[in-house]
Amino acid sequence: MKFLTRRVWKAEKVGAPGPGALESTMLQHINIICPKCDESVPALAVDFKCHVAKCAACGEEFEFADQLRAIASACTRETAKGRIGLPKGVKLFDREDGFRISRRWFSAKQLPLIFFAIFWNTCVILWFTQETKPGIGGLLIVSVIGVPVGILLGYSAVATCLNTTRITVADFLLTIRHGPIPVPGEGTVHAKNITQLYSEKRESGGGQYGTVKTYFLHAVTDDEEDHTLLDCSNKIHILYIEQELERFLDISDTPMPDEIPSYERPVERPPPPTGRHHSPR
Repeated sequence: MKFLTRRVWKAEKVGAPGPGALESTMLQHINIICPKCDESVPALAVDFKCHVAKCAACGEEFEFADQLRAIASACTRETAKGRIGLPKGVKLFDREDGFRISRRWFSAKQLPLIFFAIFWNTCVILWFTQETKPGIGGLLIVSVIGVPVGILLGYSAVATCLNTTRITVADFLLTIRHGPIPVPGEGTVHAKNITQLYSEKRESGGGQYGTVKTYFLHAVTDDEEDHTLLDCSNKIHILYIEQELERFLDISDTPMPDEIPSYERPVERPPPPTGRHHSPR
């Protein structure tokens, strides 16, 4: 599989800048877009002092002060959010020949599920192996409820211990894969069509057993479809994956109605790792 490089992605999505010196460098960061044909404007056709540009593709002359304000707002918001360092249980493979993030499912928060699965299945096995023969009613209840629930709990516990999720950008496709234990939730989205990424928190329960929080990573495409890419119980993992995908795909972070609010994001964040390029073993 051919990996999508950052240079190829920039050329496809942003367009090659013109041969200006200072203007060319600035365009690589602010990316002025023609409102008529949606093409990137070459550096030589931009007047940064008067905030006026002329599109080389369609000849449209337009002011881009509103684009500069939107970009400045996004940069301010990104600075306020800060950066998240590489969390425990996550590996980043970000090189010129490809991009991949992998995260392990297992964490200390999953131990109650694992112990409960062991306890439940032990009780079911002991019930079937007892010397006293069970009645028809008890046999029916355990067979219909106890055994299926035990299988489901056991499968979930094994998947939690062994599985890893891999998010890969290759051949202009963003792919989600889980393994080695097969589970639902895999999928593929055209990376070029993604216009926004955001993280969402959902809560369930709230009774005497407490509230269960699940975090989701969404991708919004240019056809206004909302795709759920990933879900897990670790907020830091979801926010870090969102951050790194936005950086690699060159997506400006803008507020979304259902995203995790800023006051729930980590306040103190470690600096990004000095060795950015991790090589897979």
